[in-house]
Amino acid sequence: MNGFWFTDEQEAIREGVLRLCAGFDAAYWRRTDETGEFPEAFVAAMAEAGWLGAAMPVELGGSGLASPRPPSPCRRWPRAGRASPAPARCT
Repeated sequence: MNGFWFTDEQEAIREGVLRLCAGFDAAYWRRTDETGEFPEAFVAAMAEAGWLGAAMPVELGGSGLASPRPPSPCRRWPRAGRASPAPARCT
């Protein structure tokens, strides 16, 4: 661990997830919350970018980014404009 600062790899992950999340504004999340619609476009974008399996071991199909505490894509979820809580796996 690098003190209280992100490593270069962690910062790159953080920035990548922030860029992706910027494409899903409050109106998108409000619509999914109000309609109960599954956020399919968001999940597809996260999967396409490889963020859904970022912390999973490679042997299970993930990216194997297991560092002491990688900046989880899930930590960006609430900051992406999502009005309702993140999935239990992300808390």
